[in-house]
Amino acid sequence: AIYLLSEKKIGLSSALFAVAVLMKPQGIVFLPVMFFELLRRKSVKSILMAAACALGAALVIIVPFSWHEGALWIFKLFSGTLAEYPYASVNAFNFFSLLGANYKNDASTLLLFSYHSWGMIFIVLITVLAGLIYWKGKSPRFAYATALLLIAGVFVFSARMHERYLFPAAALSILAFIYLQDKRLLWLSAGFSSTIYINTHVVLFATITGSNFMSSSPALIFTALLNLFLFIYLIKVLYDIVIREKVYFLPGSSP
Repeated sequence: AIYLLSEKKIGLSSALFAVAVLMKPQGIVFLPVMFFELLRRKSVKSILMAAACALGAALVIIVPFSWHEGALWIFKLFSGTLAEYPYASVNAFNFFSLLGANYKNDASTLLLFSYHSWGMIFIVLITVLAGLIYWKGKSPRFAYATALLLIAGVFVFSARMHERYLFPAAALSILAFIYLQDKRLLWLSAGFSSTIYINTHVVLFATITGSNFMSSSPALIFTALLNLFLFIYLIKVLYDIVIREKVYFLPGSSP
C-alpha cells in the first residue's frame, strides 16, 4: 500500500490499506499516510476513488463471512482483539517499559493520566508531527519515511505494544533511503534491526524457560534507550531533509 501510494496509484493503495487493516488491526497505524496524501492532493475525485476502492476491498473480504457470523461480526472481532492485552507494554522495550511498566495495567496512573491516555496523547502528537513532515515534503516520495516515523513513534510511546510491532521499521528505513537517498536512513535501519533482534531474542528465550514477563534488565534498559534515541534521531534526519533541505548522500552517489 505504501509503495503504490509513493507511485501515485491512490486507488490500488487504498484497497491494500483496507486489506492490511482487516488482516491485522494494528495496520491502522499507517492509515494517516493515506490521509496526508489525500489532503496534499486537495482533490474530491481522489478522495472518492480512495473511499470506493477501500470499501470495495473491505466488502469482498467481509461479506462472505457475514452470512454465518452476522453483520457486525468484524467490529466485535476487532474490539475483542484490541482489548486482549490491556497493559502499558507487552514485552516491548520502549518508553513505558523503561519506566518499569511492562505488563502493568494501562489503566494505572502515570502522573495525571493513565498509561492508556498517555499512549493516546503520544499517538496524536506523533501523527501531527508525521503530517507536518509529509506536508512540508510536498511529495508522495515521503510516504515511506512518514510510515517509518509513525510506526517507530507509536512503538516507542504508545501502550499495548508487543516486541514484534517494530518489525516494519527495519524495512521502511531501507525503502525510505531508496526514495530519499539520505545515508542516515541506512544507519537507522541498522539501529532498528539491532533493537528488534535484541528485543525478540530476549522475549523468545525467556518464553522457552516458561516466562512470558520481561522484568527490568540491562538488555531492556539499553534497548529501550536505543529505541528512544533512534526515534529522536529519525526526527532530526527528516527535519534536515524537509526543512533544511540537507541530504547526506552515500559517497559517489548524486542527487
